[in-house]
Amino acid sequence: MARRHAEQSGVMGVDADRLRARMDRLGISDSELARESGVNRDTIAAIKRGQGFRRSSLTKLEAKLSELEEEAGIGTPAGPTEVVEFVYEFPDGSKATFAVRGPGAEDKVARLLDRLRKNPSNG
Repeated sequence: MARRHAEQSGVMGVDADRLRARMDRLGISDSELARESGVNRDTIAAIKRGQGFRRSSLTKLEAKLSELEEEAGIGTPAGPTEVVEFVYEFPDGSKATFAVRGPGAEDKVARLLDRLRKNPSNG
């Protein structure tokens, strides 16, 4: 199960670093954020360690952090926010989940899928 969550989480290291930085800026602990967001404290700790997690958990945390930053009068730190997730099924029937983050993520995904369709063996 953890492996499946790791695959769904996409760019975990970036997510972990960004979560830690935002929590540090607010001076909020794992327990406080868990209480405020409704996300389990162990899940928050796992994200911060770069372990597998569900994207929906990170989305809840990011929404709560944005709310807390607004209340505190500090802006959300600059960084890529557009994330496009997709599942690609290879000709052999195996599947892979990808997450592309950053400006132009949707265009990058479209180009990648186009390349995969034209040449499924190389990508």
